[in-house]
Amino acid sequence: MGGYGLLQHLHLDPLPPGTLFVDRVVSVFENPNTLANFMAALLPLAMAAFLQVQASKAQVLFLSSVGLIYAGLLLAGSRGAWWAALAGVLVLAGGYLHQIRRRVTQVHWRWIGTLLLLLGTITFLLSRETVIQGPAGPVSMQERAFSSKNIIGSGVQQDPSINHRYHIWQVTWQMIQEHPLLGSGYGSYARRFLEVRQALQNQGEFPVEGWNTHFDALYAHNEYLQIWAESGLLGLVGFVGLMVVVVAGAVKAEWQTKSPDLVLWGAIGLIAVMLVDSLVNYPLRLPLNSTIFWLALGMLANNRSSTPPARLIPQIEGPSP
Repeated sequence: MGGYGLLQHLHLDPLPPGTLFVDRVVSVFENPNTLANFMAALLPLAMAAFLQVQASKAQVLFLSSVGLIYAGLLLAGSRGAWWAALAGVLVLAGGYLHQIRRRVTQVHWRWIGTLLLLLGTITFLLSRETVIQGPAGPVSMQERAFSSKNIIGSGVQQDPSINHRYHIWQVTWQMIQEHPLLGSGYGSYARRFLEVRQALQNQGEFPVEGWNTHFDALYAHNEYLQIWAESGLLGLVGFVGLMVVVVAGAVKAEWQTKSPDLVLWGAIGLIAVMLVDSLVNYPLRLPLNSTIFWLALGMLANNRSSTPPARLIPQIEGPSP
């Protein structure tokens, strides 16, 4: 998918655009944010596999996968997914350092150096590539990254994407206040958004000029607010509690058994990616993206026992590069 996205960026895609985002890299997805979330979620898993396998051919395969995934992530131009990917990679790095400190695994400086060199080279080569067409013209990957500061302050008004989210969250918060404990019912968000938005406009608390029905949201662009709006505080507490119980249980089991399976930490990194990106997007509402999330969570739940957990990928033995 990352490779296909790279072909689109180079204008080598033999197929015509199939989405409204004709100026963005979307790969096989409908939305660039969906592609970016999927690439961000796979990144810690691919990096963990590269650092764990010991066969030269397998390492080349996983390293190539990391490169394509990372390139697709950058070219998609989603700032939320970039920050989410950073969170996932930091989780993986923490797990790797934890295993090294406990002498569960060895430090492979050559592998780490190769990985960092690859990521640095891709970042440098793509830093000035256009990833989106802004109101003032083309926006490079580097400029897009620096614009993350617009999430607060005066920059909010000049950034259409962030400003739009704040308007959506304003309506969503009003929905939450109306039914805070039990919510308005699962699947009711889009209908209730339209009703509440119109009510706020009638009260003069929501902009009328410049807003049309095209901007009305099917999703809150924040999974936690949408769960709260639809399922109430009880649903939100249940969701967050499930995440805490499963992830904490998997970490506890790894601590007790001294598991050498680094991909376990890659799966935790995947969960971190999804939960962080859920602050500004809706990955758990997307079939493919949510599938890998729940599969990873299920595998972590299977590793909560104190018995040695099954490897998430088989250990491939062979000569080191």
